[in-house]
Amino acid sequence: MKPPRLVLLAVTGISLFAFAGCSPVGDVAIKANGTTVSNDDVDLFTTFLCNYRAGANAESGAEGQAGQVPRGQARSEAARLLAESLVSAKAADAAKVPADLPGVEQSLQQIAPLIDKSATGDDRKRLVRLLTDSIASSTRLETAIKTEMVNELGEAINQLPQDQGQAIFDQKYAALIASAVKSSDLEIDPVFGIDPDSLAPGGDASLSSPVSQYAKDATAAQAPAEWLASLPKNQLCG
Repeated sequence: MKPPRLVLLAVTGISLFAFAGCSPVGDVAIKANGTTVSNDDVDLFTTFLCNYRAGANAESGAEGQAGQVPRGQARSEAARLLAESLVSAKAADAAKVPADLPGVEQSLQQIAPLIDKSATGDDRKRLVRLLTDSIASSTRLETAIKTEMVNELGEAINQLPQDQGQAIFDQKYAALIASAVKSSDLEIDPVFGIDPDSLAPGGDASLSSPVSQYAKDATAAQAPAEWLASLPKNQLCG
């Protein structure tokens, strides 16, 4: 069984730096369709992503700052993934695809050591809930898309080159997410720099504009190596 989409997204690269200079209002990071994700949830999910990234870096032989990103960047990606989980659940509900509970449980077992490393006690239970929701919603949506592709292409789907089949799948996934975002009552704290109308990086960060060179380095498209080296270990992810 391939790793859950959540994990694949986390490993393929975190692309957004958090905007410095702004504190979230209250403890609400994300709201969608009657569900609230707290800043504590985002922090917990960030810890998991950073532990996963550290493991991936170790396997690939990355050393020092290679493969590391600022924790603020990872936190923004964690928020985006959690927001996508909420809207993909809505899309999966619309497609009337049931959850594959045995498959979700198998995925959780695969990443159990990382879960144990990331949290204990009640925090662990909360992390498992967040991961369960994220894996379940994305796999339900994947099932809906694969069913649609089979219905559209029939036997021809088996003749498609892998890259072409993946491209069709990705287009359909993006379209379903975009549609679900538009129909969702989605709110995301602007501190994460995520556009709530598309879940794309580059949302309005006017409430959290960098006010120092240090903060500007944190929001650069690529973090300067010397700036990364200056960060304390607890501010690095990976």
